[in-house]
Amino acid sequence: MLTGDEQIKKTVIRDLFRQRRIARHVMKNGWQFDFHGVKVSLPENIDLAIHNALIQGKYEAEEAKLISRYLPKNKPVLELGGSLGVVSCLIGSLLEETVLHVIVEANPALIEVCSQNVGRPSSEVICKAISYNGATALFDVKSNPHASMLSGATSENSKAIEVEATTLSALWQGMGAPEGYTLISDIEGAEVEMVVHDAETLSHAGLIIIELHPHLHADSLQVVDRINNTLVQAGFFLLEKTAEVYVWLKRDV
Repeated sequence: MLTGDEQIKKTVIRDLFRQRRIARHVMKNGWQFDFHGVKVSLPENIDLAIHNALIQGKYEAEEAKLISRYLPKNKPVLELGGSLGVVSCLIGSLLEETVLHVIVEANPALIEVCSQNVGRPSSEVICKAISYNGATALFDVKSNPHASMLSGATSENSKAIEVEATTLSALWQGMGAPEGYTLISDIEGAEVEMVVHDAETLSHAGLIIIELHPHLHADSLQVVDRINNTLVQAGFFLLEKTAEVYVWLKRDV
């Protein structure tokens, strides 16, 4: 096990290599990055790890692979956790031109870059948080956008903000309550509450792709089983799993 000083040294060296790799990329491409056949642009001040992961092809690699493999091109998509709009851009590129794509992101600071990366007339970015505890929710904004989450796991480096809350049911109804819609979710642990409270709305989906975060829950060993059992009861079967990204397909689709 590394000592504290050794860990600091390792982190410094890692970040130095990242900075050099990013600098070489920016000299050639600016702040534009390739992501599974689409191009996205990110602000310079985003966490080094995100730029580096995009350059190395590691950014949300499992999610991107499964979306590219299974996403129906002609079904409306409800995407929870749009973040920087990188995965959103890929989703939009795979859909037919007029198919609705609603993206929900809780961090207001990311709405502009998310919208720019989506860049699709039939896609809409909404600034809300998935929560079942009132009209608003506290959201912890952290230096790495992918570590931001509903309040409850705060740290000294986070800042809690109040955002408008919504539910899966409300979002689905706002889309016109389409049957056979696709749900894609990466909301840092809030997926558990969503599945518990909105199983009925989930039952109207045709395909569900969720990145689970069991380590964020005290009963981490039971989280995946509980979600899978709920979806099986709603008529789905587990089609594929890669790392912590799960794909469920409706049996009658």
